[in-house]
Amino acid sequence: MDIRVFKGLNAEWALVCAEPGAGARVRGWLEDAGVLTPGEGPAELEELLAWLGVRDRRVGREHSDRWMGALLAVAAGEGAWARLAARVVVQAMVNGAVRTTLSLLRPGRDFDEVGQVVVAALYGVVRAYPLHRTGKVAANLLLETLHRASRELRDDDPQSLGWDAELAGLASGEDVAEAACRAGVVEQAVAVGLVEGAREWEPARAELAELR
Repeated sequence: MDIRVFKGLNAEWALVCAEPGAGARVRGWLEDAGVLTPGEGPAELEELLAWLGVRDRRVGREHSDRWMGALLAVAAGEGAWARLAARVVVQAMVNGAVRTTLSLLRPGRDFDEVGQVVVAALYGVVRAYPLHRTGKVAANLLLETLHRASRELRDDDPQSLGWDAELAGLASGEDVAEAACRAGVVEQAVAVGLVEGAREWEPARAELAELR
């Protein structure tokens, strides 16, 4: 399984993080949006994103909705700062993009080629995100990425993981997105011979998660 697309994405992320002032700029946007208090959180971008992830797990989805929403508002603009904001959100969604890629695998499909479609779809979703949708942001990003990538791949397999627009409106939308992708991942990973069954999925998932 060729995973160049995600290795490349992480290599690019390292360069983004190395840009002087990138972390301070992103933290400043979050301060302006009232998500962080002045000086709160690491100043380095890579550390800041990791810190936000830890805080999300401690505080809950509402926190991720707030900081992602703040960055998506910047990403909707033009220029270098909009691209930086979009890139931060994309990096936060890398694990979800890996799961989505696996869920779209079929016999004859190359992981890296499908991954490129998924990453391109994710970028498009991030840049065009409807800012009035302030709840379940990560779930909505993941579900719309799945929808766009499936359409791009012309996935007409009746057994494939389908897109249901109503999922995004469910109260447990984030859990639904996770469960839907996990179910599709296990089924398709088994179908293409990546793993032998559901019990083998967790080690495979852990290995891919190390790409983050």
